[in-house]
Amino acid sequence: MSKVFGIGLSRTGTSSLNEALELLGYRSIHFPIIMENTSPQAKLKYRLNKWGKELGKKQAFFTEFTSGTNNNLAFKKPDESKFDAMTDLSVARFYKELDTAFSGSKFIFTIRDQDDWAQSCARFFAKGNHQFFKWQQVNIDMYGSNSFNEDLFRHAYQHHVRDVKTHFSQRPQDLLIINISAGEGWEKLCPFLGKSLLDFPFPKTNVASS
Repeated sequence: MSKVFGIGLSRTGTSSLNEALELLGYRSIHFPIIMENTSPQAKLKYRLNKWGKELGKKQAFFTEFTSGTNNNLAFKKPDESKFDAMTDLSVARFYKELDTAFSGSKFIFTIRDQDDWAQSCARFFAKGNHQFFKWQQVNIDMYGSNSFNEDLFRHAYQHHVRDVKTHFSQRPQDLLIINISAGEGWEKLCPFLGKSLLDFPFPKTNVASS
């Protein structure tokens, strides 16, 4: 079975895609930890935050644990025996490295109307989800910010679309572009993966309240 990677940005239906892949028989991981922080200071701040959380401390010692460091993310190749598929922002961040590490894989690019996407991101990031420690540098790398900034996020969305389409321009058979938020589902996903169509509704998970 070829590996499958969901390379859409946050709030583009990545949770729904992950569940759909599981229903199709894939061992799929949502937001896999396939990266390492390179700065000793960032690693120390992260460990202190984790220690504080274990002690029941509600507020992290360092809200921005990568701030003031020269931290970068290094790709950490996952053990291929432990998964069939992966989805979400960490996969989008390292999709080129994954493409090199797992040749012959399939890539699913979840997209969304950009205005709807920006509104969804504004709501999602307002909840403080971006403070989860392992997310911070990924957000900075992908969006240019660890908190919602509409101009930066829209620029990042457009850049990622161009980047993905350019990367697969000579291999269109390896890329599926799907808009789950607009109602696309099994009819596109199953043929792309060589699977029979399922006769029940496509998953809709982690949908933000209006």
